[in-house]
Amino acid sequence: MSTVIRGIRSVFRSKGRSIGAMVVLTICFMLGILMINVDVFASSRVASIKEELGTKVNLEIKSEYINEFINSKKGAEQYREDPFVFEEAVAEEISKNPHIISNQSIIGGTFYSEDLISNMELMMEELEESDNVSFGTMTIGGEGGEEEYDPLKMFSLTGVSDAKNLDEFVDKKFELVGGDFFREHDVEKDVCLIASDFAEANNLDIGSTIVVNGESLEVKGIYKNVMVEDSSKGIMMGGGIDNIYMPLQTAQKLLGREGILNKSAFTVDSYDNVEKVVAASEEILRKEGYEDKLRIYGDTSKFKKSVSALESVKNISKVGIFSAFGAALIIILSSMFVSVRGRAREIGTLKAIGSSNSGIIKQFLVESLTICLIALFLGLILTSFANNYLVNNFILKGARESEIKLQEEIFEDRTGSAGTFSVGAFGTSDGTSSDDKPEEVLSQWDMGMDLKTILYASVFSIVVSLLGTAIPAVFIARLRPAQVIKFE
Repeated sequence: MSTVIRGIRSVFRSKGRSIGAMVVLTICFMLGILMINVDVFASSRVASIKEELGTKVNLEIKSEYINEFINSKKGAEQYREDPFVFEEAVAEEISKNPHIISNQSIIGGTFYSEDLISNMELMMEELEESDNVSFGTMTIGGEGGEEEYDPLKMFSLTGVSDAKNLDEFVDKKFELVGGDFFREHDVEKDVCLIASDFAEANNLDIGSTIVVNGESLEVKGIYKNVMVEDSSKGIMMGGGIDNIYMPLQTAQKLLGREGILNKSAFTVDSYDNVEKVVAASEEILRKEGYEDKLRIYGDTSKFKKSVSALESVKNISKVGIFSAFGAALIIILSSMFVSVRGRAREIGTLKAIGSSNSGIIKQFLVESLTICLIALFLGLILTSFANNYLVNNFILKGARESEIKLQEEIFEDRTGSAGTFSVGAFGTSDGTSSDDKPEEVLSQWDMGMDLKTILYASVFSIVVSLLGTAIPAVFIARLRPAQVIKFE
């Protein structure tokens, strides 16, 4: 007990040296605590992203099947069978997998209406007036002979089982600006979502009705297509800006395609189970004889991009952790060597009157631990106040710049020049989405002081303190009293 008391008194006996060491160690510990907190928070973000992204499994028609169909079917024979659809029963069988928590099925089609006005039609009228050009009708063959129709009167419709969880809405490409999404209890109701520009062009509002293939649909919600606010993008996107969304069963009924789908997407309970679900689903496709027509795959691109951004942050944090606590170790070593050399007579006297080596080592360990614990306490308090500011304005800013630079280099390698990466209706020219910005996961973080951070910081600080103190203390304690006094 006397050894502990003597060690604590030594801290306050050399106030100048002790305060100087505390200040420097507090700065080092602040950096270390900050980096530990970033690493802990980034790791938790990776875990949460595993539940949010990368858990989607898609079922769709193989492009090879479509190409083979088109090449093998000639003339009118091509129109007797639709190669872009498959039976809904296949998706239902796959969705029985215990790791699948939801299923988003989609059917798409078009309908003709002389009464509705499309945005493309308005744009074409403006072009006709300004450029003095004319866009005519098209002629198609039918059972009753040839028939003329206006292609600008063709409208797209999409039936979905859950509109709210469509990628367009989840990724903020579309934004609901009026009304509400149709819910599970609306699946058999004649309701729809329409684009805001389409609503404006046709004087439609929530509760209004539109006629699709002879059936009246009530407007349940209105969405804004964020991607086509720029008119140039609107022209590029074409008629897709007027797409009408409705419950899956409603669309199947209106299109005369009951039990038929174009695509199905399954949400898996965890990223770790995606490959299991894909393997089990492929086995179902083989048993049912669909392996040549359908493919199923895990859509992990967003997860990988997001994790890549977070990994860069974690790498920065790890470098910061080792740098901060490495600097603290050097400071403690230097301080203790100076301390033992300056107090050589005291050590020699203690050894001369019978103090053991372990007793001297304990005294210096107590002294060093006291300084480190005070510095740790101050570091935790200061970091808790400055945590979010430092992370968002320095660490995340550097990681975002690094990630964006990496993307630009990749784009430049693929296109041959920076800034010429073409973006179409569905993404970049290599099939990736231009809106999958991994730096979004590095947006402003609101980080509290995690208990794991406090625990790890305490362990690191104590280990560094023990190492930094033990080396000089063991060295000086092993010397004989006469040798110790020579240090003066």
